[in-house]
Amino acid sequence: MRRTSALAVALAAAVVAAPSAARAEDEPESDWQNKKSRLRDGVVLGGSLQGGFAGASGYPNDPKAIGNRDYYSSSGLLYGYSITPTVMGALTDYLNFGFMLNFANHASSNWESFAVGVGVRLEVFPLYTRMVSKAKNFGLFAQGGVGVSKLHATAGGYPDADAAQSYLGAGAFYEWHLFKILGGHVAAGPTAQFDTVFSRDYERHGLNVGLRSVWYGGM
Repeated sequence: MRRTSALAVALAAAVVAAPSAARAEDEPESDWQNKKSRLRDGVVLGGSLQGGFAGASGYPNDPKAIGNRDYYSSSGLLYGYSITPTVMGALTDYLNFGFMLNFANHASSNWESFAVGVGVRLEVFPLYTRMVSKAKNFGLFAQGGVGVSKLHATAGGYPDADAAQSYLGAGAFYEWHLFKILGGHVAAGPTAQFDTVFSRDYERHGLNVGLRSVWYGGM
């Protein structure tokens, strides 16, 4: 009799639990529970090529010259280009992180200036949503590290100015997914970038616009 009662209780529990288990199994995961990347994944190789403006001013990197107005130089507006290769990883659909190298060269009739920065880069897609929306491909970025820069007078006999200290950059971009290749896909679009190399006695600023192109290796 006791065995019959225990069996009846077990069967009743199974009958009650079965519908709940079926409902849980049938319920689809929400978009945010599904962690699989849909747009960006894996290694991210690429960079940008841009053109624009820059300006530099300051003293030579020499304690005897710093603060002496006879050694101060200022370029005015310069014209040129900026190249930024990157090696990153797509951590999620809305976050890329990795390393960058920036090289810029700008000149005028009397001046020329270059800058090099190396460090880390963070790209975020602040308008990303699981819904179909063109806004999900709009990105912002920040990059920073160490940099070197020099300002040289090609005319007028002015002294050179230079620095080796800090580099910062920031900007925005938009990317279109173009085609699949080598197990991933290529994306490209316009970008705008502001850069600065600076120390206590020298500064160089640049604003450039151009094309950013990357290959996502995991999609």
